[in-house]
Amino acid sequence: SVATTPTDTPAATTAPGTPTATIPPTATPKAGECGVIVTNPQGKVIDVGAQNVEMCFAAAYTACQIKSMSFTKITLDSGMVHLLTTETGKTNCAVKDVMSSYVVPNKPQPVGTRTCTTLQSSAAGLTISGCSTGDDLVIPAPNNTP
Repeated sequence: SVATTPTDTPAATTAPGTPTATIPPTATPKAGECGVIVTNPQGKVIDVGAQNVEMCFAAAYTACQIKSMSFTKITLDSGMVHLLTTETGKTNCAVKDVMSSYVVPNKPQPVGTRTCTTLQSSAAGLTISGCSTGDDLVIPAPNNTP
């Protein structure tokens, strides 16, 4: 059989009464991975299962197990997609961030890849730091607005 790429963009799972965002097709990790987190233009996480995604990814980093998740920051008519993967190193774990940006209605275009050395989980969400680009990535907790 031949693998095909879906042409439809999946909708984010949201809490009742929350506007639904469209996730670009490249934002969906492979089956069996941690999952997808999407923020609305105000920076609020709109996915019902986001806490489980964050816990899964943080646990994988702590145990140095290879897992991935996707984080999409939506602005009014554009967004940034981060496909995050934990990687095992010689002495510790790292997070690889493959970044793509998009402007509606276009598909995401590659921006770059960076490696980050630290992942911290807190009540505020996940903070990925020590990145080769010099900046941090903050994924807010489901009930937190940055």
